[in-house]
Order: sequence, then structure tokens, then C-alpha cells
Amino acid sequence: MARLTDSSPDAETTAGLVREAATDLTGQIVAYFRSEQTPINESIFVPLLIIARIIRTHDAIQLLLKHAHVSEAAVLTLTQFELRLDLAYTAHEPSHATEWAAHENMRWSVAQKMETKIKGLFSEHEDRKRLTEIFYYLSGIKHGNPLYSALGFPARGNGLGLEISTGEIVDEFSEEFSRKIASYSKYQLAWSSQVLNVCTGQYAVVDTHLRHAIRDFYLKLVPDEEVFRQYLAKLVTQNQGPFGLKLWKRKGVG
Repeated sequence: MARLTDSSPDAETTAGLVREAATDLTGQIVAYFRSEQTPINESIFVPLLIIARIIRTHDAIQLLLKHAHVSEAAVLTLTQFELRLDLAYTAHEPSHATEWAAHENMRWSVAQKMETKIKGLFSEHEDRKRLTEIFYYLSGIKHGNPLYSALGFPARGNGLGLEISTGEIVDEFSEEFSRKIASYSKYQLAWSSQVLNVCTGQYAVVDTHLRHAIRDFYLKLVPDEEVFRQYLAKLVTQNQGPFGLKLWKRKGVG
């Protein structure tokens, strides 16, 4: 079982505890149905499939951040974002899980348009607005929108020049962006764990302490999503065109 008590864990320790709790919850649900020798249907195994990939995506993000591949980690953060909504979509409505498991169109996605899914899953305007903004910011990074500059590319404006790297870039910007990505990935994992806890865990016998700990992790980390949105919004709105090119031209350069 996860070590679910820590008086003042740092960010890395908390991330480890959240991951361990998510893994324990998944394992306990599987173990329950195995011990009961009860066949499981799509409403059980589809969320388990998705949470397993969310956990592995979280691990991959941490590996990329460890090697200072921050923009690449941000791309996987979008994948994690899309997976967590797929988890909520299939876990809270059994017919959606059946639809997910039954489709045969290789080009069809259970996600529909992301705006449609967000609207269907979240009733509060502020939730919809925040999630939609984050989705567009992460999509801009993934698809190489030049307006995202250093958020999406291994390059930095340097006075009136531009430095481009094919390797690691370790600077204050990268370190801050890395911390924000790590925190948001941790939050998304905690959010996903709580969805599994509430929607799928209700059908199994799961340790009560674990269930409460997962809920508490989620509640504690809720503010991290708005912090992440504000961070991306500030950088994008302050941008002077790709890598400050607009600023260069105003100064008569280029």
C-alpha cells in the first residue's frame, strides 16, 4: 500500500505518493474482481486501460523533464489531458465505455471535438473556460505554433539574436517551465485517480484509507490547474511575435 502520510512532502515526494496511490487503486480494483472471479464489462476494464496509460504518460513526462526536454514533455502533457477526459467520459457513463470498446473506425476518436467533450463533462462556465484555454495552449505547443516561441521550441531570443539548440537548454525559463509541467502532470494524475476512485472504485472493495487519501491529494492539488493556465496565458500574451521578432523589427533589425 502507498505511504499515504507525509507531514511536509516536497513536490517530488508528493508526485511519488500520488503515482503510488493511483497504482494501488488500479491494482486493488483488479484484485477484487479477480478474487471474486467476477467477469468485468466495458464499464470496468475501459477506465482501467485508460488510467494505466495516464500513469505511464505521467512517468514519461517525468523522464523527459529529467533530461531537460521540456517542450516535448508539454506535448505529452496534452496527451495526458486528452486521456483524462477520455477517462471521465467512459467512467461516468457505462454506455460510453461500451461505445469506446466497440468502435472499429481507425480514424474515429471517442473524444469528438474537445470543446464538445469539455462542455459535456463540466457544467461550470469557469471550468469549461479554463480547460479549453489549457487545451489550446498545449495544442499550440504540440503543433509547433511559432507564437509559442520558447514554450514549443529549443531556442531563445538573445538580445537581437537567436540561439537554437538540438540538445538540452538549462536556464531559468526551462527550470520554471519544467516545474509547472511537473506540477500539472501530477494534478492531472490526481484528478484521474479521483475519477477512477469515485466512478469505478464504487464497484469494488477498496481500502478506505486509500480512497480518502486519493480524494485528499486531488483536493489539495486543485489550485495547480489555474496556476498552470495563468502561467501559459501570461507567456503567450506577453509574446512579441515568434521569439520577439516583432520587437526586433520595431528596433530596425531584420
